Amino acid sequence: MPPIPDSIEMTLLGLTADKPSLGSPTVVNDLLRGLLKLVTELRAEQLQGRRQDILGPIQDEVRRLQDVFYGRDIRYAMTPWFSEKHLGRALVEGAGMEGEAADAVERLLLRMVSEFLDIYLPFENDELPEQELPWRIDALVEFYQAAVMGLPYDQDDET
Repeated sequence: MPPIPDSIEMTLLGLTADKPSLGSPTVVNDLLRGLLKLVTELRAEQLQGRRQDILGPIQDEVRRLQDVFYGRDIRYAMTPWFSEKHLGRALVEGAGMEGEAADAVERLLLRMVSEFLDIYLPFENDELPEQELPWRIDALVEFYQAAVMGLPYDQDDET
């Protein structure tokens, strides 16, 4: 029989409630990676000629994720950090995101998508070796995960 996970392990996996917890790095990581997966799927459809507009669906998903990270989606358990008052202000005042706290997460996630495309498009054009893609994406997601969760990000750990 497998061991029973302790409370810290359950928190890290987002298993502290009957719904996923935004206090869990795993849950936040999965949400961010889901956005990047959507971008790659939309890009594939665009290259196959099945879709012209990829920006609209990306913006829709970014707005949905902003609602999640601002605690407006009851499907997720969260702490007071996940609000415009705390996360939004921290992004504007502490992280230098220009604009208002009301849409700071949206701007942050659009920046993440832009940086992802700066990595992905060279890969798509055979200008970036395949073995570099995973670690670059991992570093990107970990940076934005830390920003959303209000945690310090140590770039030196990514070597």
